[in-house]
Amino acid sequence: MGGRIDSDGLKGRALSWIAWKLRAESWTLWELDFNSLRAWQYPQTYETQYGSGMLVHRGETMGLEEPAASIRLKGLRRGSQDFEYFWLFSRGKGGREMVDEAVNAVLHGSIDDKASLGAPGMWVHDPDEWERVRVKFGEAIEKMREVPADAHDAMRSNDTRRGRMLGRREGKKR
Repeated sequence: MGGRIDSDGLKGRALSWIAWKLRAESWTLWELDFNSLRAWQYPQTYETQYGSGMLVHRGETMGLEEPAASIRLKGLRRGSQDFEYFWLFSRGKGGREMVDEAVNAVLHGSIDDKASLGAPGMWVHDPDEWERVRVKFGEAIEKMREVPADAHDAMRSNDTRRGRMLGRREGKKR
């Protein structure tokens, strides 16, 4: 899923947005550096795929002492950060609905097994639009942080109380 080097650069970022849309709590990858010593010079990692499974390049192939992250890995990271913004903002009153609306405006197509990931119409292919959503929620989260300290204490108290109630429901002792 990290994306091939000849595919839509938004695929990596989209993974976390899709997770949000589908209410998934996480995602995983099974391959980070397939055939990495050879792939830097010969990117065809599979018969018809270029760069598939290559998220981290071995530094020694480029004269470095440490691994080098691919642009696809950086896209996955950006998507994970976006997901965290969505989660932080969704905790406020009406936040979940606002995040869902913004995500659905970018991921406007159906996410299913009938179309290849990133097919035309599945999502907005303008990376600036994705960034506008990120900035919008980042600024909103900053404004939420400007809430007076006593309001933060009340929110923390509610979270602690809710945590104790959840623990009791699950049979855990305090």
